[in-house]
This record gives sequence, C-alpha cells and structure tokens, in this order.
Amino acid sequence: MTKATLALATMASAVALCYAPLASAQQSNMISVDISGVATTVAKNINADATKLPTTIQAPVGVAAAVCGVDASTLAQQGGTGTPGSCQAKNTSTALDQLIQKEVKATQK
Repeated sequence: MTKATLALATMASAVALCYAPLASAQQSNMISVDISGVATTVAKNINADATKLPTTIQAPVGVAAAVCGVDASTLAQQGGTGTPGSCQAKNTSTALDQLIQKEVKATQK
C-alpha cells in the first residue's frame, strides 16, 4: 500500500467516524408511518405495484406530521419514550413518495 493510499484510507475512515453519531441522532427522530391507507396513491405516484410497497416506512418527524395530520411536537414527544413514534398516513407528499421509492428500490436489489 502506498503512502498516498494509506493517507486516503485514513481520511475516509475519519470522515465516516465523524458522521456516525449524526446518523444515529437522525435515526432517533424517525417516525414509523403506516402507509396502508395511501398505498394506491403512492404506487401511482412512483409508478409501482401497490402490493410491492412496504406497509410502514420510517420517516422524519416533519414528513410524518405532514402526511398524518398530526402536530410534529406530538410525534416527537411520542418518539422520545425510547420507542419510535408512529402514525397513520392520511395523505401523501413528494417527500414520503421518495422515501417509499427508495425503500422499494433497496428491497429489489
């Protein structure tokens, strides 16, 4: 291994370690959103088979609040008990559609 390669590998490891706590903090602000009531609409929006969509998706508090019609602070408090908060989607949004599409693509690999 050359010195340049070793230096690059060391820098990449350092960057990854710096972002690990950030990813962990973001994960704790996620809400479990039941999308069963909007699956047909989401499927049309993302051009997918509704039966292939997950029944729930982890979404940031703001996205969950918007699609569930629940105040974000209520969801955030619900998730602060050590277990993720949850809600039932009453509508969809571009952000929710994108999260679901990403999940569908990940499970197809």
